[in-house]
Amino acid sequence: MELILHNGKIKAETGDVSAVFCRDGVFEAVGSDEEVLALKTEQTKVIDLQGKRVLPGFDDSHMHFLDIGYSFRKLDLRPAKSVEDVIEMGKAYLKERKISEGGWLEANNWNQEGWTEKRLPTKQDLDKISTDIHIVASRVCGHIVIVNSKALEIMGLTKDTPQPEDGSRFDLGEDGEPNGVLHELFHLVMEHIPAPSVADIKQMIELVSEEASRKGLTRVQSDDLEVIPVKDTADVIQAFMELSEEHKMPVRVSEQCYMPDLAKLEKFYERGFCKGYGNDYYRLGCIKIVADGSLGGRTAWLLDDYSDEAGQRGLQIYKDEKELFDMVECAHVHKMPVAVHCIGDAAATQVVDAIENAMKKHPEIKLRHGIVHAQILNEDLERRMKELDIQAFIQPVFIQSDMYMAEDRLGERIKHSYNWRTLADMGIHQSMGTDSPVEDMDPIANIYSAVTRKSISNPELPPWHPEESLTLDEAIDFYTKASAYAAGDEDRKGMIKKGYLADMTVLDRDIYAVPTEEIKDIKVTMTVVGGEITYMS
Repeated sequence: MELILHNGKIKAETGDVSAVFCRDGVFEAVGSDEEVLALKTEQTKVIDLQGKRVLPGFDDSHMHFLDIGYSFRKLDLRPAKSVEDVIEMGKAYLKERKISEGGWLEANNWNQEGWTEKRLPTKQDLDKISTDIHIVASRVCGHIVIVNSKALEIMGLTKDTPQPEDGSRFDLGEDGEPNGVLHELFHLVMEHIPAPSVADIKQMIELVSEEASRKGLTRVQSDDLEVIPVKDTADVIQAFMELSEEHKMPVRVSEQCYMPDLAKLEKFYERGFCKGYGNDYYRLGCIKIVADGSLGGRTAWLLDDYSDEAGQRGLQIYKDEKELFDMVECAHVHKMPVAVHCIGDAAATQVVDAIENAMKKHPEIKLRHGIVHAQILNEDLERRMKELDIQAFIQPVFIQSDMYMAEDRLGERIKHSYNWRTLADMGIHQSMGTDSPVEDMDPIANIYSAVTRKSISNPELPPWHPEESLTLDEAIDFYTKASAYAAGDEDRKGMIKKGYLADMTVLDRDIYAVPTEEIKDIKVTMTVVGGEITYMS
């Protein structure tokens, strides 16, 4: 495949150029129209960009790619504005889908923070939809799920069931029985949901790949191994590998391999998996670990009480700190960096301690460990992240929902939260992602959030802590070059440069020329991966 794009504004390594020549998946030439068009052969596809802006291909540094594909079979509760809406939407969905008795209704994306009555739904609410089928509804963050009585029954949860020792929990109602609210326990629900086949998983990946291409994504760094019900996490790796070998992967995927405990991590390595396993379209990257919950669900683990709930400090996943330390060290000695989910400052402290321990015990091994979200920090954590060269996988688009509740949760701690400007000025490596399906995978909304810190749905509101904004150049670099650095392949990806993988995103307007207020309205008109057009409007 040979492709020439010309007559454009192309952000190359050395500055803007007008044309590129792609051959055999890489950039063969980057320069002027005259230079590049002279290389055209009979096999070359030539496209006139008509002055459009071209960026290095967008690279989302943290999301849940397969979970998005799986969510296409779920009821999307994002439009719900109340518990009553959830009930009515569930009834309508049940009627439309004709789910048989004993089947499952899976729903997601509800968020009580936008409701008039900001309470969590319970089993009693979901029982109004049905008591004959199993129902599970995940909060938008994924850290709280609600189940109905039928689902509780198959799970075997009763008032006599002991609370888990790992810090996750299920709530009890006034009658002392479980009320259907589960914190960090979705994995217990998944054990009972019928697992899709490898063929089903491939179909999900193909569906979400089409959507990602429309959004201008050329690669995603994704946590996929335990986000959907599967008989064996190796089924997920097999599905991705088969698609890549069949040349049906229009988006590259770097797997952030989620491991909940040391036993599973050790088995992962015993099975021969390692960093770099795969190919240019699907590759195992780092080990993903989860150290706490979410701010919206008050399960983010904080050093001090929540400002709006005395006595509550969130959820510490690894109460046995040794297990976390052993997991990080195990990944380190196997030369796989860790990317650890930390929303709260207590979780981040524990994780920085674990990373520092592994680095001190094995100083000869140099890896790019990171914190996913790095949402709530403090001066000491920021200093240690810089000293230890721990990178941050950030999601600026989170402010679109969090700006309405974060200060109530955190109080004065807000000045060390969502503080990308501070981290950038300190020289801490940051890369941008969306954590989709928590937020939409749209890179444009993410860049807009980073640069303006303004609400998209309520544009009349003033910028939220604008002193922590990023520049447009930084935001684009964090979505391209810095994301390649996060994955460890900045020597061949993330820039439009001769010899690099030919991944590009074409926009309908010049993002550098429009007023910042209009960035959110920019559309992707073409996506190119490995010199092949994967989307064109």
